[in-house]
Amino acid sequence: MNSTLLNHRYRIVRSLGRGGFGETFLAQDTHMPSGRYCAIKQLKPTGNDPQVLQLIRERFAREAAIVESLGDGSDRIPTLYAYFSEGEQFYLVQEWIEGQTLANKVALEGPFDERRLRSLLGSLLSILEYVHSQGIVHRDVKPDNIILRKSDGEPVLIDFGAVRETMATTLSSTGHLTHSIVIGTPGFMSGEQAAGRPVYGSDLYSLGLTAIYALTGLTPQQMASDPQTGSLLWQQHVTGLSPQLVHLLDKAIESHPRDRFSGAREMRSVLENQALEHQKSKPSFTPPPFTPPPAYVTPATAATMAVPNPDLDVPMRSNQTPSGGTQKTIARAIAGGLVGVGTLVGIGFALNQPEAVLPEPPVVVVPEPEPEPEPEPEPLPEPEPLPEPEPLPEPEPELISFYFLADSAFQESNRARKQLDRLKDKGYQDAGMFWIPDYANLSGKRYTQVYAAVFNDLPTCAIALKSYGRENIDSYCALASTDANLSPNQLNAREALGNLEEEAPDADVSDDRPSPEQAVRDYYQTLNDDEYRTAWGMLSKSLRRNRDLHPNGYSDYSDWWESVDFVEIEEIATLEVEEETARVQAQLAYHMKEGNISPLSLQIKLAWDDRNERWMYESARVD
Repeated sequence: MNSTLLNHRYRIVRSLGRGGFGETFLAQDTHMPSGRYCAIKQLKPTGNDPQVLQLIRERFAREAAIVESLGDGSDRIPTLYAYFSEGEQFYLVQEWIEGQTLANKVALEGPFDERRLRSLLGSLLSILEYVHSQGIVHRDVKPDNIILRKSDGEPVLIDFGAVRETMATTLSSTGHLTHSIVIGTPGFMSGEQAAGRPVYGSDLYSLGLTAIYALTGLTPQQMASDPQTGSLLWQQHVTGLSPQLVHLLDKAIESHPRDRFSGAREMRSVLENQALEHQKSKPSFTPPPFTPPPAYVTPATAATMAVPNPDLDVPMRSNQTPSGGTQKTIARAIAGGLVGVGTLVGIGFALNQPEAVLPEPPVVVVPEPEPEPEPEPEPLPEPEPLPEPEPLPEPEPELISFYFLADSAFQESNRARKQLDRLKDKGYQDAGMFWIPDYANLSGKRYTQVYAAVFNDLPTCAIALKSYGRENIDSYCALASTDANLSPNQLNAREALGNLEEEAPDADVSDDRPSPEQAVRDYYQTLNDDEYRTAWGMLSKSLRRNRDLHPNGYSDYSDWWESVDFVEIEEIATLEVEEETARVQAQLAYHMKEGNISPLSLQIKLAWDDRNERWMYESARVD
């Protein structure tokens, strides 16, 4: 690659690293007068299907535009200079950041102390706060993707995962687009991200483990975990940390996104508040007391301070005047203030006398005056006891109550989020979700409740339920409250509809009814589209109520289908059609997410739903 120019412009200098999706090079831009350096990321798709390659090109252009936008909005994300493709390979040309990765920094210089780590965390959280505000999840925050810039030491976040995910796009046998690889790094990747459902909190999880690496020099795989809770036992590898920082990092790496910080802004705010509290708790500096110098200098002390001068080495007669050199010596002594007045007198006496041995001067000792005794202070009067303060009343907890139109409940919050997105796509813009244990009057089950809408009273909710219940017969209205004494007042869809299913008038068999064969195809296509709630509504009432198959209703049904990648219909044929029922023979292949394929031959019984004019899945028997 060194012998040619990439895109007739970029000369490769050397390889910077290689990964599962390609290689990164240091290159020079020959079209720039400065011949500036840049980093070129070469990306290779995992498949070679022409249809998929065209889709990858389109997605690559969209993802490159996102990378460009992020780089333009922050000086700690590399600027995108260009992107292009050559053959079946794709290239991003980005700003070259000179510096060390955090991984290299720790390996060469050792772990960070708390002060350095807090500074690093604050900077990285500012970057993630900006990235998340643009609706982007990085997906691969780790020590190798953080460069400490040589010019100022600031961290720069590189290698966003969305572009690499585009390279993993493949086409399933049913013609659906999918991704062959989950983006992220084992050890630094959260559980929901490993399942292919990253959220903003996934980046905070990775950042927390990156911070722990900076403190310990160890990757998560090199540390033990609690066999009971699965929590990482990292604190035993580092000492001297404040409890506040330990708590901050422990919260960031909680296994469930719900238990982490709500976002980068909240985590940064907690970090900054901790720093302020730490600063306030520092003791103030008190300077040592000032000791004044001695009040005077004795002649003996002055003699020891005198500096010998070569001009004084020649003996002089008594009538001889001081030479110029001697006069200069005296002048320097006066100007420099080397000694006091007594020293000058001593020097003058020495200049006008023949050399002689001077007797030792008497040492004058000035006795310090005895301090006068201070008068005894008058005793202060005893302070009057203050009255006991009246205890403040305990603040009453805020009471929260509302009626909600329940859609479904999930043990895993990421599945609840997925269902919530489906409802919003269908037009239920007031849909939302909440954690059931937060409302004391409900069941207390550790589930996330998804609802289609909220209301102030039950009658209003019941009106909406009559319409919504036709799509989801298991929906209901209920009161959620933080007051445990209030009843949920649950109203089921069947009650709201007034048992219309049982009271529907008989209808003649019509020749323009949809075919049972098409009904079966529609059912499995709905499941392949991950529309589990809609597919659940395509089952007959008796099948939905079958507790042998679904002990917990829809939750068990959707849990099982989450393990299936897709169902392939190999053959299908209608066996018989009657006024109320039909039978269909289907040869199916269940492609499981674990990788195995389970062939199955089913004889499916359908029941006609006259009110909704459609076939319902009644039962199935394995042939």
